[in-house]
Order: sequence, then structure tokens, then C-alpha cells
Amino acid sequence: MQLDRALDTYLRHVTIERGLSAHTVAAYRRDLGPYRQWLTGRGIDDSTQVTPALVTEFIAERAASDPPPAATSLARLQSSVRGCTGSSSSKASTPSTRRRT
Repeated sequence: MQLDRALDTYLRHVTIERGLSAHTVAAYRRDLGPYRQWLTGRGIDDSTQVTPALVTEFIAERAASDPPPAATSLARLQSSVRGCTGSSSSKASTPSTRRRT
């Protein structure tokens, strides 16, 4: 799926299906804009090309920026980026995909 379409689909999902507040969705949108630009700068134009390693690299670059983002902002960035791209590393840690024992 094209990146722009994937981002729009994800934002609709968190708005409608998850019922996140307008403020949270706006913050996710602000986080995802630079992420899309970062991916595009690396020649990534389709969400299927995104790997967990790319997601981790993007988040690490943001965490190392000067000044560093607040911990809450970094946590939201991780949530929005991993949620949008369906990173397998995020899915492994969500309750909905953990196997019940």
C-alpha cells in the first residue's frame, strides 16, 4: 500500500475503531508526517517495504535528536509509527496478539 494511503488508513482506524481523541489523532498525524518524509528520503514509497529495523532506526534517530523529545512524546511516536506500519516488533508485545496460556 502506498505510504500516504497507509497513513490515512491508520489515522482513520485510530479515530473510528479505537476512538482516540482528536488531540491524540492530531499528535499522531504530526508524528507520522516526518516519518513519511524520512522513509521517502530512503526510497521507501510503499508500506510493505517498511521493516522493523527501519522503524527502530527512525525512532532511535528521533530519540538522539538535540534537544531530545520528552519521554511521553517519544512513547507516542513509537506507538504511532509502529501502529501505522504494522511493525512486527510492536505486534509481538500487544495484548491482542499474545497467546493466552
